[in-house]
Amino acid sequence: MNSLKSLYQRFVLIPADFKDSLSEKNRKIIKVLSFFSLYFGIFFYTFFSIFPAAAFREKTFLFSIYYFSFVFMGGINIALIHTKIPSSFLVFLTLIEMQGIIVFHIILLTSASNIIIVFIGLMFALVMFLEVNPFVFTVELLSYFAILYLVFDNELIKIPADNFILCFFVMILLVCWKRKHLINEYIRNAQLETLKEKTEELLHNLLPDSVIEQLKKDGKSPPKKYDNMTVLLSDIVNFTKISTTVSPYFLINELNDIFTQFDKITESHNCIRIKTIGDAYMAVCGLPEKNASHAENLILCAKDFIEWLNARNKSAQIKWDIRVGLASGSSIAGIIGKRKYLYDILGDTVDYAVKLQNACTPMHIRLSPATYNLVKDKMEIPEIVEVDNQIKEKK
Repeated sequence: MNSLKSLYQRFVLIPADFKDSLSEKNRKIIKVLSFFSLYFGIFFYTFFSIFPAAAFREKTFLFSIYYFSFVFMGGINIALIHTKIPSSFLVFLTLIEMQGIIVFHIILLTSASNIIIVFIGLMFALVMFLEVNPFVFTVELLSYFAILYLVFDNELIKIPADNFILCFFVMILLVCWKRKHLINEYIRNAQLETLKEKTEELLHNLLPDSVIEQLKKDGKSPPKKYDNMTVLLSDIVNFTKISTTVSPYFLINELNDIFTQFDKITESHNCIRIKTIGDAYMAVCGLPEKNASHAENLILCAKDFIEWLNARNKSAQIKWDIRVGLASGSSIAGIIGKRKYLYDILGDTVDYAVKLQNACTPMHIRLSPATYNLVKDKMEIPEIVEVDNQIKEKK
C-alpha cells in the first residue's frame, strides 16, 4: 500500500495549491485545439463537398461526416470552456473525441500504417499539450482498446496487436513522465516562491521599501541628502551595569522583547527603524519618503515607547528606563556595504540626537530647538518632553 501511495504521489497527485494554475493551463490549450479543430473541419468539409476525392468517391458521405465531426467537436469544446465545467472533464472529453477520430479512420482507411500514424500523431499531440491524469488515461485507453478489438474485425484493418500494445505502453510511460515532470516543476516553483518571500521579508527588515524597489529596478541605490527629517535615538539607562548581573540569554530575550515592541510602535507612526546597536535604538521619519509630520510622528513614537515601558515595568522582573533624544534637520542616508547591506544615516543631526539622548532625564524625551519649533504650534507637547538648553538661551 505504501508503495502504491508513493507512486500515486509521484506520478498522479497534483498539490492542491497548483490545481487552479493547471486547470487554467488546460483550458487555454483546449481552447487552441478546439479552434484548430473547428477551422480545420470547416476548411476540409467545404473542400471535399466541392471537390470530392475520386479515390474515395464511394465514401464521400462518410468523409463529409468525418470532417463535420471536427467542426462539431471544436464548437462543443469552445462552448464548454466558458462554463464552470472542471477542466479534468474537458480533458477527458477531448481524449474521447480524439479516439472517435481514430475510429473514423478505421472505417475510412483500412491501411494499418495510416491508422497507426494517425493514432500516434493524435494521441501524442494530446499527451504533449494537455496535462492528463495518468490513472484516468490508462483506464480509459484500456477500455478504448478493448472496445476497438471487440467491435472491429482485426483482419479488416490488418493491424498486428503488438503494434497497439507497444503504442499503449509508450503513451502511458509518456503521460507518467510528463506528470512527474509537472509535479516536480510545481514543487520547485513553490520552493522558489517560498525562498523569494523569505528574501523579500528579510530585505524589508533591513531596508526601506522604496530603497528595495530601487535596488530591484536599477541594481543600486545611491546615497541621498534629506533636508527635512527627524531622527530618534534612545538607549537604556544603566544597561551595562545591569547586564553584568543577569544571564546573556535573559538579556537578549529582554532586548528582543523591548525592540520588537518598539518596531511595532515605530511602524504605527509611519516611521522606520534604522538600526539597533546594543541597547541603542535609532528610528527616523521624513526619509526616504517625505513626511511633513516627521517631528510630530517621532515625538508620539517616543511617548508610546515610554508609556509601554512604564506598563511593562509594573510586572517585569527588571525595570528598564530609557532616555530619548530627537533632532530635526538634514542628513545623508544610503546603503553601506556590498555583501551585507546596512541602511544608515549620517550627519550633524544624527550626532546632535546622540548628545540629546545622553543629556536626557530617564523616561523623558529631549528635543532639539529645531524639533521643538516644528511642533510647538501643531500639537500638545507631552509633559515628559524636555527642550535642549539652546532654546532657553534664545528666550
